[in-house]
Amino acid sequence: MKLAPLLLALAISATPATAAPRRDSHAFLNQGRWWGVNVSGMEFKNELPVKPQDIDFYADAGAKSIRLPVKRSRLQTPEKLAALDALIRRGTARGMLMVIDEHSYGNIGDPDIRDFWLRMGRRYRGQPLVAFDLQNEPKGGTWVSWGPDARDLIHALRKAGVDNQLILEWRGWSGFGRADRGEHPKKACESALCSLNRAGIFTLADLDPLKRTWLSPHRYFNRGGSGATPECRPYPPTGPLGNSVKAARKLGMRLYVGEFAFGRAKTVPLTCKAMVDDIVAFFRNTPEVVGGAAWGWGPRWSKTYLFRGESIGDRNKSWDTENGRLIRSLWAK
Repeated sequence: MKLAPLLLALAISATPATAAPRRDSHAFLNQGRWWGVNVSGMEFKNELPVKPQDIDFYADAGAKSIRLPVKRSRLQTPEKLAALDALIRRGTARGMLMVIDEHSYGNIGDPDIRDFWLRMGRRYRGQPLVAFDLQNEPKGGTWVSWGPDARDLIHALRKAGVDNQLILEWRGWSGFGRADRGEHPKKACESALCSLNRAGIFTLADLDPLKRTWLSPHRYFNRGGSGATPECRPYPPTGPLGNSVKAARKLGMRLYVGEFAFGRAKTVPLTCKAMVDDIVAFFRNTPEVVGGAAWGWGPRWSKTYLFRGESIGDRNKSWDTENGRLIRSLWAK
């Protein structure tokens, strides 16, 4: 072989890998269904009452995700971080999506929240089964500031190399009705979509360079959707997530239902029984919905709490209650 062709052949063989596109190690998250429960306790007490064996209790029942509410102010010591690590390791080893939820109701533009997630990002980046729910039901700021603040936080995390799946809630208790209210251009914003659009955010790529952010509505079924009372009120034909789905479609995003509840271990109200099959079907059959976490599980709740999921005494009986069976019906393949 002449020298020139030889050099050309060597050059071709040395072309970086193959110029093939890199596989997205997180793509499977949008292809799966990540239904599970909120395991509360870490947001209420200085100690961490949730143990690794608790994670097995939910995994054994079929849960595919666990949302762990925490307060950043209570995750400051090596011991508490190590305890959280143990829960994350146990859940991811069982193939569950572990969602760390910053449950302080803060302003998403707060520098302390950014610093907290930069710290968590350094700890858990490179782990596709660890997701960050950036701020539970954020307060503070305004609708005008929420959209830019959310974008700036997400961009700061991506610039720092944080590659985890992110979950974004909005003002107004992250209620489904505040996702998109169709505000006229001359009217003040009162919804997540309006705030994002007026910040120049019209697609997922505008919000997140890695396109790894889900929107997270919370959906309780009483009048007003507050979750302050247990009864269910009939929902409009748009479905139990209503305009949250509409907003997600406009942005090209998916939804992770961070909180919802049908009842408690001992009872499901008659008004909820009348509509729960439709709700479960809607959750399971809406392509934009990738999963969610039922509220009221974990060891923290009192026996009288209106959404306590676990049975008192023998927690294994939790799955045999009417409420437990309804929750698990979402997990069936």
